[in-house]
This record gives sequence, C-alpha cells and structure tokens, in this order.
Amino acid sequence: MDTPIRICHLISSCMTNHGPSNILLPIVRRSDPLLYRFAIWSLYPPPPNRNPEELIRESGAEFQVFGMASFFDIRIVASLVRQLEIFRPDILHCHLVRANLYGRIAARLARVPIVICTHHGIDDYMVGNRVRDRAVRSVERLTDSLVTCHVGVSESMRRAAIQHLNIAPDKIVAIPNGVDLAVYSQNREERTVVRQELGLDPNSVVVGSVGMLNRTKDFRLLVQVVKASIDSNAIVQLIIIGDGDERTSLEAMVAKLGLSRSVVLAGFRTDVPRVLAALDIFALTSRSEGFSLAVAEAMASGLPCVAFDVGALGELVVDGESGFLVRAGDVDAFCIALRHLIEGPELRLAMGQVAERRARTLFSVDLMVRRYNRLYDRTVGSDC
Repeated sequence: MDTPIRICHLISSCMTNHGPSNILLPIVRRSDPLLYRFAIWSLYPPPPNRNPEELIRESGAEFQVFGMASFFDIRIVASLVRQLEIFRPDILHCHLVRANLYGRIAARLARVPIVICTHHGIDDYMVGNRVRDRAVRSVERLTDSLVTCHVGVSESMRRAAIQHLNIAPDKIVAIPNGVDLAVYSQNREERTVVRQELGLDPNSVVVGSVGMLNRTKDFRLLVQVVKASIDSNAIVQLIIIGDGDERTSLEAMVAKLGLSRSVVLAGFRTDVPRVLAALDIFALTSRSEGFSLAVAEAMASGLPCVAFDVGALGELVVDGESGFLVRAGDVDAFCIALRHLIEGPELRLAMGQVAERRARTLFSVDLMVRRYNRLYDRTVGSDC
C-alpha cells in the first residue's frame, strides 16, 4: 500500500503490566511504522502509577483516555463515533468485553470498514447465569454481524468463544500471545540479591506465582497446597506477585495458618522478570485461563510449571516434560506434582530447560506481532 494502514486499538483499560495491554503494546511498538499507523484508546483511565502514555507516545502512536462511567454508560458511543470520524482508521481492533461491545457499534456508525475483536480470556459473562451475563452474551451475539473477524489468544480461547458466543468457526482465528524473550532470559546473577530484597531464604526452594488476587486465580488454594509441602519440608517458601480484591483475605489466611515467614505477598511489582529469576518453581491454581502470559513468562525464564489443566495451559505446558498439568480441581494430584519438583533439583533443571526452549519456539513476541500484521494485511480489502 502507498499509505500506512491506520489501526485504532480500543481497550477497556490500558495500563502497564496488564495482560491484554501487554499484548497490544508490542504490536504498536514493533510493527513497521511505514506500514502501520496506530492509536490506542482506553475507555477507563489507568492508575497513575501504571500509565502507559509515555511508552505509547514514544512509539509514535497517539493515546487517548475516555471517561466511561460504568459498564452500561452508553454515552460512550457518541464520544467514540466523534473520535473515529476524526482519526478515520482502516481497522478498529477491540480488546475486552466493553471495548468489544461499544466499539463495534461505534465503528458501524462512524463507517469504519473493518472491526477485529480479540478475546483474551473466558470472562464471567461468557459462562455466568446472572441476568447481566445473559444480557451481555445476547448483545454480543446480536451484534456479531458488525465484526469482520475475531481473534482468540489461544486455540482453547478460540474454541471457547465459538462455544459460548456462537461465533462461526471460520470467523475466528487463534493468535497465541507472546513474550519478550530477551527480558525473561535465564539470568541468575541477581538471584541472591533479589531473594534478600524479598525476604526469601537463599537456601529455600521457592515456589512463586504471578497474577491478579481474585477468585479466578484462587491463590487461597495455592497457599493451602504449599502449606502441605511446608509442613513436610521446612525449606519451602511461597511468593505471590500481584494485587487485587482478595489481598486482605489472603493476608488474614497466611497469618491464621502461621505462615508469615514462609509466604510472601509481594503485591504489584514492575520487575517481574527479576522476581522470576529468583524462583525455582512456578505454580498456578487458576480455575480458568485464556492463555496465561504469566506461565509463558515463567517458561521463558526457565522455570518448570505446575498447573491445573484448564483453558490454554495444555497448549503451553507439556505434562511430564516442561512441568506438570493435573486435572482441574484435583488438589491431591497438584500437591504430589509440586512435591516431585520440590524434592527433585535435577528434575526442576531438566523441565525448566524444556520449558525455556518451548517458549522460545512458540511464544515469542515477534512471532505474535508478525501474525497480527498478517491479519491486518489480509483484512484490508478482504474477509478474515
């Protein structure tokens, strides 16, 4: 093309160190500026300490925040239409449910020719039975004709969207998420320093996890699982990186179980790669996962992973080779798998090496960006 393809990313909330945002930011920063021109619009303002505006503007893209008041603030449509008519994108690329719903409607009114919707996870509205959940699903299905094509961030997510949202199989593609492999390379030089910073014993087997402290991640269960190992092995410690609604209850649980010296709730951090370098094992007790960037990052860091076999985790972790996957809800099996890694340093090393090779082959951010670029090229002037 003689002129760059103009692409507007619309996301419910764009912020640094946030799974979906961590996908669209590399697309903007690593795509050829001679071929693509980007804007990123956030329906809700980011927290002050996680504002990505500087990073976005450094990449040459514009950044705009809308003042959406609530999920059902339909006034946002008029604001979106006005800005779309000014920017005049060739493609509106929507992320997360609010952006997916309001973006497609605004795009039709503003005559944007192509709408792409990326589904990052199996959200509650997809499977819930509340009136609001059913209503949102109905609206998505009724307005699907306004969407050119959909993307699932894994094959599992693609299948889930087909099942729960009635999307036609030939209208949705799978583009696995990617991570910046250079950032998560095996650099153990700071291992001792980081452990000291976090209050971890230099000789402990450290189990770690990263994610929002919410019910879906089920970190309460992870604490219980690790406690069983701590009871039989005093050198085990657990660190959880992240913040969220469950933080207070987790703190109370840790105190009640007498685990204050063994369990570190480190809160939100911007140096996750450094923290991962200080771990021995990555563990995830999520009830569902659209992809799990946290697991991909752990694999890129050379860590073996233990997780329930939910969502796309079977596409990341090869059971018995790069870690252990256990049947969803089988807590006993999870404990046994974790104990195998805790008690087997050679097993941890071997599985970690397989995990790192797998991450480098399948989940690089450059591969992800090339796939999205091909999708943009293909949709301009043709169907998905």
